[in-house]
Amino acid sequence: SSQVCEDPETYTGPSYRYCRFSDIVSDGKKYVWAGTSRAKSPISVFDIDSGSLVGTFESCKGPKDLEYHALRDEVWVRCSDLDANATDPTHLDVFSASNPSGQIQTDILLKDRAIEDGLSSNGYSVIHHTLGDVGYLTDDSNPNLFKIDLSNKEILDTIPLLPAVHGLYEAAYSPLNGHIFVRALMCCTCGSATADVMSCGRNDAPGYPVSPITGKGAGLKSVTGLCGRSCAGKEGVDSIGVYEFDTKTGRVVGTHVLAEGIGGDPYPSPDGRFIVLMGKNGGNTIRVLEAGPPGAPSTTLIDLKLSFSREGYENLSVANDFAFVERDDRTFLVMPSGTDHKVAIV
Repeated sequence: SSQVCEDPETYTGPSYRYCRFSDIVSDGKKYVWAGTSRAKSPISVFDIDSGSLVGTFESCKGPKDLEYHALRDEVWVRCSDLDANATDPTHLDVFSASNPSGQIQTDILLKDRAIEDGLSSNGYSVIHHTLGDVGYLTDDSNPNLFKIDLSNKEILDTIPLLPAVHGLYEAAYSPLNGHIFVRALMCCTCGSATADVMSCGRNDAPGYPVSPITGKGAGLKSVTGLCGRSCAGKEGVDSIGVYEFDTKTGRVVGTHVLAEGIGGDPYPSPDGRFIVLMGKNGGNTIRVLEAGPPGAPSTTLIDLKLSFSREGYENLSVANDFAFVERDDRTFLVMPSGTDHKVAIV
């Protein structure tokens, strides 16, 4: 990171604003691509064998989600840190994966249609060679899934996922059935003992007007509350969890929650056979879904009791990383705790 980032000793400010890697992806042949937050050149390319830095390249600010399209031989970048009202809003960027040292950048400024449809720069992308020349974007403050033409660099359609929520965030894709698993974000009330959340934020933040569809304020209009990740994991609020969207029919085939009845963030196994849901439950359980046939909802394979719980972390994300390991015709799921020295091997 010292080759990519500024000297940290010369920077003073909040730690979350330090230069750091946000995501990485490899073409599996020559290069590893890394998105770098708070760096002068936000895309860094490394040699896959030696690890040497090939070069750094300009892109949109805050590259958050990188994906490799094998058939197009392209690396796609989902941008963040700029909203739709910014002077130069960028939502998506693409690079040629075969020639990182050349003039490979192609900015995709989806300005007109993006602003018209309310697409901000805070979300995730789903781009995979089995989807052909089509990709999908989520937005944490928009209930629509955005369908993108990767050739013309245009928004093809905005697809409302029902029941409607505040926004959509993390997304996982299974090439086995062509389904996308999308995290739903809710709104909740705050600021009183009878609200969904006691506090509206740090330093006595006042909250803002919301119209929740779940929780204690369900059906109320313009009540004091919060939306998005602040409401994740709240009992009775985060009840929709994860949509399962069939890309072939263009419809939602099911929704999924954790064993506790709250939503979790979806993460796929490399082959897409399994989808792991991890949420703000103190690391108590995770849910593993098994992808079903195209057009049919996935089923719960197992609810794993991890016993990662630690005092003070009951409502936080403790299990937030994992790896699938294939060995001797068996599949292992390896998951570490984020708060103590424990590892679960299943």
